[in-house]
Formats: sequence, C-alpha cells, structure tokens
Amino acid sequence: MQLVKVEQGTKEWHELRAKNMTASDASAMMGVSKYKSRNQLLQEKKFGVKEVITPAKQALFNKGHETEAQQRDLIEIDLIETFAPVVCVTDVDGVGLLASLDGLSEDGKTIFEHKLWNATLAENVSNNVLEESHYWQLEHQLLVAEADAVLFVVSDGTRDKREMMYYGSAPERREKLIAGWKQFAEDMVTFEMEAKQELVIADSVQLPVITCSVNGSQIVTNLDSCLVQIKEIAQIEMSRELSTDQDFANKDQLNKDVKKVRAELKDRVAKVKGEFVSYSEFEALASELDSVLQKMQSHGEKQVKDAKEDKKLAIINDARLNLQQYIFGINDKIAPMSIHDIININPDFAGAMKSKRTIESLHGGVDDVLAACKVEINQVVERVIPNLEFLRENASEYKFLFMDARTLVNQEAEPFKAVVTMRITEHKQQEAIKLEEQRKQIQAEEEAKAKAKAILSAKAEMLIQSWKDLLEVALNSDDPIVTGGVCKQIGMSNCDKNIFLDDFDNALSIYDDCYTQINSHHSKVVSKHNETLEAQKKSKQPEVSSAPVTGKIMNEGYFKEPEFKALGDSEESFKEQFQTDPVQSKKQNNIPIGLLDDLAEWSNRNGLTLMQTEQLENILNKYF
Repeated sequence: MQLVKVEQGTKEWHELRAKNMTASDASAMMGVSKYKSRNQLLQEKKFGVKEVITPAKQALFNKGHETEAQQRDLIEIDLIETFAPVVCVTDVDGVGLLASLDGLSEDGKTIFEHKLWNATLAENVSNNVLEESHYWQLEHQLLVAEADAVLFVVSDGTRDKREMMYYGSAPERREKLIAGWKQFAEDMVTFEMEAKQELVIADSVQLPVITCSVNGSQIVTNLDSCLVQIKEIAQIEMSRELSTDQDFANKDQLNKDVKKVRAELKDRVAKVKGEFVSYSEFEALASELDSVLQKMQSHGEKQVKDAKEDKKLAIINDARLNLQQYIFGINDKIAPMSIHDIININPDFAGAMKSKRTIESLHGGVDDVLAACKVEINQVVERVIPNLEFLRENASEYKFLFMDARTLVNQEAEPFKAVVTMRITEHKQQEAIKLEEQRKQIQAEEEAKAKAKAILSAKAEMLIQSWKDLLEVALNSDDPIVTGGVCKQIGMSNCDKNIFLDDFDNALSIYDDCYTQINSHHSKVVSKHNETLEAQKKSKQPEVSSAPVTGKIMNEGYFKEPEFKALGDSEESFKEQFQTDPVQSKKQNNIPIGLLDDLAEWSNRNGLTLMQTEQLENILNKYF
C-alpha cells in the first residue's frame, strides 16, 4: 500500500481516480450498484464518459461531505482516536486499485467510512449486516489500505441519529473482489462504445376520427371512409418489424390508441342505437370497423410480445456464445480437464432480464451476469492451475489415487497439497507393508524349499551311500547267498527323480554302476560256487552246500520245470508235485541255496511281478 499526497476533490485527485479502479466503483464492477451499471462503468473507465451531476445530486454530495466532517469530529472525541482523510493506492496482479478514505487511524489498522443517514441503511447497521452494494466498497478499502477493520458509520452528523458497526474482511469476498477487478480489466480491452440512445418517446400513428349522428331518419357517419383508412393502416402496421426501443414504444402506443378507438366506437354505436331504431346498415359498418381494429390490436400486442421475446433470446444466445468461447480458452489452460468437470456453470440470463424494459437495460443485466460467471470461473482456475501443476509434479506415478481429481483440485493450495501428500504417503506405507509381507512369505517359502531340499538331499545321500555299502558287502563276499541277497536288495531300491532332483543323472549313474558291479560279482560268485560243487562231486568230496543252484529234483535235490510250473499255478498243485521230504543242506531263509536264483530266473522268464515272486518264496518257506 502506498499513501498518495493528494487532496480529495482536486483535479489531481480526479486524474488519479481515472487511472485506477476505485472503492466507490466496486459495487458497480460487481454488478450490484443501485446507481451505476457495470457497462456504464466500462464506458467511464475506457472512454471517459462521465455522469452529469445535477444540482440536486451535487447538493446531496455536499450534504454528505458536511455530515462526514461533523461525524468524524464526534467519533475522534468518543474513541480518542484520529481519523485523517487519506488517499492510498496498490497494485494487484497488474490492476491498479485506489481508495479515498474518509479517515484512517494513526496505526493504520482502522478505516473510518461515513454514509449520510438513511433509515434502511441505519437499521441494517444496527443489526450488524450490510447489503452487497455497500460491503464491496469496504472490502476494496481494506484490501488497498491493508487495514484490519472498517468503522462504518451512518448518521446525520450528530450523535442522536447515528448507527455504527465494525466490518472485517471476508476471505471469500476479497478473493471474489480481486477476481472481479481482473475480469473487469480484461473486459475493458474488448469493450466497444455503443451509440447512446435518446430517450424514447412514442411517435403516434394518426388514426381517423370517427363521427356519427342521427339526423331525422338518417344516420350521418364517416365510418365507410374511416374503414378504408384503418384497413390501410392495419396492413402497414401488421407487416412492420420491431427491433429498436423506438419500434417497441411506437407499437405499444399504437396498441393503446387502437384500444381507445375501439372503446369510443362501441360508445358511439350504443348512443346511435338508443336514438334510432333502424340502424342495421350503420351497425354492420361499425362491426366491420371494430373487427379490423380488433385484429390490428391483437396483432400489435402479440407482435410486441413476440418481438421482445426474440430480442431477449438473441441477447441470451449472444451471451451464451461469448461464455462458450471464454470457456474454450479456459479449458486450454487446464487440459485435459474441463471447467464443466470442476464446477456447475449455469448463469441465469433469463432471470437477469426480469423487470428490465429497454433493450439497453436487458443487455446490461445479461452482461452483469456474464461478467459474474467469468469472475467465478477465474477464481476456480486460479486455484486449479497451481494444484494441477503440483499434482503433475508429485503424483504422476499415482494417478490411480486421484480418480476424483476433478473435484479435488478446486480448493486452496495448502489443503489440496495436504490431501495429495497424505494419499501418496498412505499408499507408500501400504505398499511397504505388502512388500514386507511378500518378502516374509517368499522367505518362508524359500526356507521351506531349502528344508525340503535338505531332507531330500539327506535321503539322496543315504540312498547313494546304501548303494555303495551294498556294493562293498557284495564285493567283500564270496558267498552266493550273501551276494544274492545284495542283488535282491539293490534291485528293490530305486533311483527316484523326485528325490534326486537336479542330481538325478549323477545318482542314476551311481546306481547303475553299483547295480551292474553287484550283479556281475554275484554271477562270478555263483559260477565259482557251482564249479566247486562240480569238482566235489567228481572227487566224491563232501558237498560244500546242500544242493546245486540249478536243476534240483525231488529226492536227489533238483527242481525242474514241472515243479516251478506247479508252484506258479497254486500251492495245492505244488503239494502234489513235491511229496518227498526236503533235502537237508545249507539254507537261506530255510530255502536251499541257489533255489532263489532259479526261482527269480523262472519268474522273470514267465513275466511274474516282484510281488508274485515274493508270494512264491513264502510258499517255499513252508516246505523247507
């Protein structure tokens, strides 16, 4: 704020006011002044068109200044405070603002504003409320002077007729005021001066004067000539188009004149009828004339009504087009959003036309509503643009958190930033919790896999070691019973891929190697054992074992094919085939040596399963 050393009312003061937007014009700028329209203020500020001050109005101004000075003296005594008249200016976003204060306290915190006594205003002040036609001026003063409050006083210059209140700035009003002045400055650039319309006085259409009288038995009248003239007038007037205030005024006046002529005609017909009984020709002529006048009146009234509605509609359509083009420009600034996504835009242009009688006032009312709508849009955009920038810079990776962005961005920056930050922070925390839970789950799964793998690894090692142990037992033995048992055990073992997993190929190689060596060694042991038996038989030495490994018969000790077949068929058939006492010899599980190998060979040759072979072994155990 800057104080300007200039006396109020001087030429320099008027020049300063012309360059800046003033507090006294704030209500007109907002479209709520009772004395000046917004369009009039635009004309004044852009083209210097000033209101003509009548002597009566100047006298009222002088009275206001006089009572202001008187009341200032009283207030300073009552409050023990000095309120010096000052002029101050400031700049808000490139718009120069000026306030000529009735008084400013020494500390600069309180403004003194005085209004001449008015009963309605005084009642409002006593109730601590103000109409918007007053509080916009006070908001402007507080903004420019950077003061805390306005001491608003209405009086006649005395203590007896005085009401006062303190007014403090409302943030939402100040924001709207600033947006209003910025929009006003923009509108000044494109505002064009329209020709001032003169006071509209209707031009009367001269209707013929109807005369009639009764002379003896005759009715003397000029109805026939009047009828011709009125038909000509009706044809002209019913084809006339209405566009200007003058057209509407002329048509309204004509409608009134026609209505008056019809009433006069009705009276004259009634009077003639009372004076003369036979007047049928006169009555028919009068009726036809009245019919023409009635059509002319009805058409004129409808024409005025329709033309006014068309003019109103044209004004509204122009305003809507203006607003639409303005919104297109706004949407470019906030793309990909649209201002319609953020706020509801539905200006009441039709309501602004109510109680307006002239085309100029219709335009003025609609222009005020249009300007107010633009101001509201600008206020929203000034909040939305920085919020959108913050959103793009800080939440580009979190768009899914802001599906309500269209409504979210229309708030003040600090609460908006707080909401955005909070949502992102909460999301990150939730994601961190999820990641930790996933990490723990993965860790548990890995530990379980490692444990299972360790168990399988241990089992695999045990199996491999068991194969190696069996190989060692087999290689260290020359006993066919032992090596045969080892062969059976390693044959019953298996190399399961589900146990060895990735080491399966190596395990299979070890298993095959052990299996091959064991069976090879067993074959050698058996062969050597049989050779020993043969040698003993030849030398008639005692037998080393109970019987040869293959080909044993009943009493002499060797099984042949019939015995094995009988054993494979059933236990009963084997009983019939095997009826002698068992041969006493060296045994394994009570079965003669070599018999198990013969059984295994026979079973393999005849396609028996391991389980079926074991069942046959159990039967043999009963007989040995």
